[in-house]
Amino acid sequence: MKKPVIIIGIAVAILAAALALFIQNRINNQVNAPKAITEDIVIDVLPSAFNIPVSYDIEKLEELLNNKLSGKFLEKNIFLQETKKEQITLTLTKQSNIEISSNGKELLCRFPLHVDAKLIESRFGNFLTKQVSDFHTTIIITLSTPVDIDNKWRIVTHFRINKHRWINEPIVKLGPFRKNIKKELDQAIVESGHELTEMLDNEIFKQEILRPAIADVWLDLQDPIMIKKEHPQAWIRFFCNDIKGKIDLNRNNITCYTRVNAQMLMLTDTATAVIPKPLPDLKPLKEAEITPRSDINLYAYTSFDIINEQLNRLLKGKIFTSRGYTVSIKKLKAYASIKGLSVQVITDKDIKGDLVASGQLFYDVPHQKLIVQKFDFSLDTKNNFINTGEEILHDVIRDSIASKLTFDLDHLIGRVPTIINTALAKGKPGKVIHFTVDNFVINKCAIIMDNKNINFKINAGLDADLKIINIKSGKLIRIRDKRNRIIHRDAL
Repeated sequence: MKKPVIIIGIAVAILAAALALFIQNRINNQVNAPKAITEDIVIDVLPSAFNIPVSYDIEKLEELLNNKLSGKFLEKNIFLQETKKEQITLTLTKQSNIEISSNGKELLCRFPLHVDAKLIESRFGNFLTKQVSDFHTTIIITLSTPVDIDNKWRIVTHFRINKHRWINEPIVKLGPFRKNIKKELDQAIVESGHELTEMLDNEIFKQEILRPAIADVWLDLQDPIMIKKEHPQAWIRFFCNDIKGKIDLNRNNITCYTRVNAQMLMLTDTATAVIPKPLPDLKPLKEAEITPRSDINLYAYTSFDIINEQLNRLLKGKIFTSRGYTVSIKKLKAYASIKGLSVQVITDKDIKGDLVASGQLFYDVPHQKLIVQKFDFSLDTKNNFINTGEEILHDVIRDSIASKLTFDLDHLIGRVPTIINTALAKGKPGKVIHFTVDNFVINKCAIIMDNKNINFKINAGLDADLKIINIKSGKLIRIRDKRNRIIHRDAL
């Protein structure tokens, strides 16, 4: 009887030892996971400043005026003598193109007018009067103006006549006599000059060259932009609260340096979005505020649910082999911990384990790349996976996880230029407006984790430029004068 009892006791002891060894191996194959963060965090985003020079080429202004203005500028009867014995009809007609240029301070206008003078009364009677040939020449009127902008974003000019020059001396032949009528014509130009300058000022003013383009940017910024299609969907929108502008003239174009101050908002339902504000009146932009770089602050985030779904889709079941060891990844779970970004990895095959790798997320500004610093498995563990000495296998698994983490998060940050381009350049046809966004650089990227999300506070800079290519010039303006004055009338 004693022998079976002894055998049973030995068997029980062996089973107990095996169970203890199994439990110890299970303990040794687990790591004390870093404590998870449980708090929710509210993210505040600083305002953004979109600096956009809106320019219009001077040659386009020249083309606009030439397409708009046609016909007679002046038609006037002039007596050549105090006795009023000779009278001519003077007609000034725009037949050649106006030329617009700039000296960097003012617009310069060269306005050629064709001059016709016809004798209609003479002391020699009607018969001889009809025998006198009509006189033809050209006068070049030179004008200049400063350029400003009013509070409705319209270009304001104040043209003045600087001088005029006759291509040929205005001499009318009266039978055997020759009469130089330069003095009389000069006086007529002086008396009617203000009507010419007012015509140019009015045409430029009423075109509203800058306002439509600036209003487009202002309104487009306020349109919601979808950044997350999956449920729950998310949009961002810039709430524009201020806009300033300053006009500048150089040799090639008229530029309005425009600064839009906006606050980024996150939306989960566009139905609750506030109706966009219309373009407000212009506020003056100070010289010190003019800069080509926009300073943009954005918020982006991704949830740990999405990260874990993608990590498991990419790595779950993947097999790693080295020096006779085969390890497969059974499951992964990323979370925010007191050690930074932690990933729990459950392995199978030759080495079964439950271990955690941790590291610090960091955005490398010089290389514009997201990295995980010091990402490694915990060293204060007796885990067989680490203690086997298979550093190659250890490194491969660690690096595979890190690369998948940073690839996905880099992709999220990499969408920022597209978001900005969508916000600014949406719906701007190239035939009317040419819009460019260049030199996009992330200046700072603060990474804040809570129990649900990885949050990114991004500060970025970019260069934006908007060039007005074409505007609707409207109907042709025919310049006519039948009663010694200028008349503007739209052509039918």
